Amino acid sequence: MMGSSPAIRAVFDSIRKVATTDAPVLLLGESGTGKEMAARAIHENSARKDGPFIAINCSAIPETLLESELFGHEKGSFTGAHAQRKGRFEMANGGTLFLDEIGRNSASSASQASPFSSGTVHRTGRRQTPSN
Repeated sequence: MMGSSPAIRAVFDSIRKVATTDAPVLLLGESGTGKEMAARAIHENSARKDGPFIAINCSAIPETLLESELFGHEKGSFTGAHAQRKGRFEMANGGTLFLDEIGRNSASSASQASPFSSGTVHRTGRRQTPSN
């Protein structure tokens, strides 16, 4: 990313500040404004820089497949699930997951993004073990 205007310098300052945290970051902007570039810059300046950077355009995936794409699934959890599959949250473990256009999907898909609050991921079809 390049630029020297006061506005872009403010963006660079914000990137440097949030890169030092371990908190989820929400990047807002119209399509084509550089959200993925900013996410990559945050990743590259963070403690997670040696981990994977996984980007997914959520609006390009049918809502019926989004949950499996994000969370993965267990073998046999639905028709066509012939093998266990890791989701994008699991693939990005130790790195950064950039969810582009997540707001364009229904609230039901977006609301299942429990890793933001709990820090855990459960694949579709995974049987929960009772807690003691």
